[in-house]
Amino acid sequence: MVIRRIREHAAQQNWFSVAIDLLIVGVGVFLGMQASNWNDARIERQQSESYRIRLVEDLRANESDLQQRRAYYRQVRSHALAALEVLELPPRPAGEQFLIDAYQATQVVPRTLSRFTYDEMIAAGGVDRLDGADLRKRVKNYYSGIETAETTFRTIPPYREHLRRVMPYLSQRQIRTHCREALGTSSSGEQMNILPKSCRLALDSSSISKAVAQVRSSPGITADLTRYLIDLELKLDLFDLLEGRARNLRQALQEQTA
Repeated sequence: MVIRRIREHAAQQNWFSVAIDLLIVGVGVFLGMQASNWNDARIERQQSESYRIRLVEDLRANESDLQQRRAYYRQVRSHALAALEVLELPPRPAGEQFLIDAYQATQVVPRTLSRFTYDEMIAAGGVDRLDGADLRKRVKNYYSGIETAETTFRTIPPYREHLRRVMPYLSQRQIRTHCREALGTSSSGEQMNILPKSCRLALDSSSISKAVAQVRSSPGITADLTRYLIDLELKLDLFDLLEGRARNLRQALQEQTA
């Protein structure tokens, strides 16, 4: 309709009206572009807010996960220290508790920490939409730190393979039956692994003595367990470090959303 009116005014050589019509068209185009820009900015703000909220939830889940891992690996470390004490003092009598300690020291939690939101943001270029260069840097550094730590978390110690190779099958089966770790789910949905505080094996004294002697006499078992204890100490330190970083970053993101 506007184009037809411009043509009519041009045919009548009514240039003032033509100018008015063109101005109306220009203003309409400008307002349309501005509305589109405003809408795009609104959608981007909403997406950025959604990312921040989801990052907060992921970080809270990581905090819970790291706390659970720390408790689990402290149990593993306790078993490892008890087994090492027996291995380093061969004359000391050893029974089924040594077998339990030696086996439970091989337990691991190989799962990864939650980073689904961050990976999605990387794919969509969403990290750069977070407010503040310092906050963006902290987010990137945190997840970069997780990636480095996961290398340690995923490491399967030689001791695990060594012990499970030399301990008699019947002993291992009894431990897995009577000393099985409990699997649960936290309030935020993460898997929880808990080792039993105590358990008893349905093995006769002859089988226990044979199994203890077989483990004790395996070359290098003490060295492998010693090395694994150092690895456990590193894991526990990393759990503390990453939990603190996750908590601090979560609080910073919550301040942005407040």
